[in-house]
Amino acid sequence: MSSKFLAAEGLPEAFKKDMGLLASLAPGEISALAALTLEIAAAPRAVDEAKVLADSDLVRGLGLEKTRACLAATDFIRRGLRRYGDAIETVLDDIVLSGAVPGEMRGALADYFRQIQTAWEQRVRPRLIERVAVTATLPWWNSISSVVDLRAVIPNSYKISDPVELYDPTCIDFTPVVIISLSVKDFEDHIASVTFQADEDSLGRLIAALVSAQKDLKAAKRAFDERAGKGGSHGEAS
Repeated sequence: MSSKFLAAEGLPEAFKKDMGLLASLAPGEISALAALTLEIAAAPRAVDEAKVLADSDLVRGLGLEKTRACLAATDFIRRGLRRYGDAIETVLDDIVLSGAVPGEMRGALADYFRQIQTAWEQRVRPRLIERVAVTATLPWWNSISSVVDLRAVIPNSYKISDPVELYDPTCIDFTPVVIISLSVKDFEDHIASVTFQADEDSLGRLIAALVSAQKDLKAAKRAFDERAGKGGSHGEAS
């Protein structure tokens, strides 16, 4: 097989059957299936997926079993594309050669998967990311402010057990510090704040830790983009 995806995972008979059903859909049904695939992907929970299916005109027309079969075939290919990085045309060439779908459907199916991927990137994925951010159990960063101050250096501080009349402090120097106020907000808009001070060395360590966290985040986002941008296994889905 030409595609790394199908060479690694093969063509399960259940998938070939489901793919045959997908290829038999009329153009309007294929477009409706693309919309349904994206609507299910955006559903936050399994119960919402069941409701999406129950409310679908496509399900009422095709029947639940046939619709689920077409969705399973779609999911198998999309996850395989994402995992192995093949072009959809290469995967469809192998599927056509296997006899699972007729060759004249290759172009329509390629358009179908490209339509799903484009809509996923432009609409569904940003919504999912926003939902995770908004409903996260951990608070979300809200604001930060800072001010530089001079702290007096007094070597012998007052002890509460000593008579205050005998306390005679001496300031020997001043040291600059930055006072940082950080606030966070949860998904119910409750705000909590913390204020702390840092000298130049500890501020440098804090900045280095944040820069390293930013690099970690960029590396994770880059890896996610590489996978999500390549498209979307059937033994699992069927």
